Amino acid sequence: MKIRLAVCACVLVSLAPAPGAPALGDLLVRYDRGEFVEVVRAMRELPVSPAPVIGGADKVPLDPLFLEWLRLAPRWIDDVQGERAARRRLVAASFALELARARAHVNWYLRYPFVAWACGVLRHSPTPRRGERLWHLAAIGVMEENDDWPHIVGGQWTQMRAATYLRRTLRQFFGEADYDEATTGHLAHARLAVPDETRWQIAEAHYEETRTSLEEGPLGIGSQQVSAARRDLLARAAAGQRIRPPEEPIDRASAKALLERIDRVPAVIERYRKLNAHEELRGDVALRLGFLRLRLEEWDAALADLREVPHLTQEPALVSLSHHFAGWIFQQTNRRAAAIDAYRRALAVTPRARSTSILLAAQLADAERLPEAYVLVNEALMARPSPASFPAETADAPLDPWPLYSRGDALLLPTFITRLREALR
Repeated sequence: MKIRLAVCACVLVSLAPAPGAPALGDLLVRYDRGEFVEVVRAMRELPVSPAPVIGGADKVPLDPLFLEWLRLAPRWIDDVQGERAARRRLVAASFALELARARAHVNWYLRYPFVAWACGVLRHSPTPRRGERLWHLAAIGVMEENDDWPHIVGGQWTQMRAATYLRRTLRQFFGEADYDEATTGHLAHARLAVPDETRWQIAEAHYEETRTSLEEGPLGIGSQQVSAARRDLLARAAAGQRIRPPEEPIDRASAKALLERIDRVPAVIERYRKLNAHEELRGDVALRLGFLRLRLEEWDAALADLREVPHLTQEPALVSLSHHFAGWIFQQTNRRAAAIDAYRRALAVTPRARSTSILLAAQLADAERLPEAYVLVNEALMARPSPASFPAETADAPLDPWPLYSRGDALLLPTFITRLREALR
């Protein structure tokens, strides 16, 4: 695949790795040999350099590491022929995906080109390989992990890049692979590669669910809840009634915007319910239905869905969250003993998860069991010393599923990455 880049030679010459830094080519060879864990650890140590820009007046910033990759990877693939070249394409695409995920301390817009490049390489491969399904599952998970819904569903950049779309130039894109991801969306490319994969449908439902969110980011479950009383207050504010203290102060425009998001919830619930026709999705669906009904404070219906999750899936993140959400429902309905038990069940699946540990510690403190509460919080804080903006896999950071809930299949990334690596062996 040819990628058109307006990069001056002086930029490319300056891409020699810093002293002591692992060489990108060496890491690729080791990754091909199956040294996945060691290579990903080394990826995190790769230097972060100022980003050069390409293109005309709009100027696209690119990671120097990506420019180096554009020189290295095609040569490595083309050094062999036939089936070996096809395998190398998948290996290189997987390496690029893991590199984009591993360097979570780098801005996503500098890491995303690795994913777009990899998708372009696989699309141009004449012989799709067995592992491509797993690659696309992992790629969508990585993009969701970074809240990159525009590149997943496509067409979301229209307002920002309208002139580029109309002229069909690459001025605001690093190349055709970037343009195709932005306009068509990665889901469309995944469907072309694996037409019968049911997870593409749930990814679309995940996106629709994000459009019902009442707050940006996982601030807390309570920020997503809408009681009947609060909905009535929003309706009055949206109708222009003046809201007086001690009621929640809110202006008319904000109330209308929130109501629009709340009004989308029933349609999302119905969309998930239809996905129950696919047995392999039922665990995911039960968790999502339980949370959406929790948000509407339909406590009994939510608990009924959440209790099904451990019977339908063995995915740790999904099972843990089902207990986490059940604990929250018990907490909201003044059933402290049940809440404590549910939170403990969640931590049995995902030990030291910070979000669950804090909720459980609060319940223990209310029950005057302070020593237990202190131990829980201390273990969770020591396991993850500081919150991560992007919860990529690290050795000292146990899985905390709640911050990942709004990021769709990012919850399942450990499974997808493990299976992808197995397919490469």
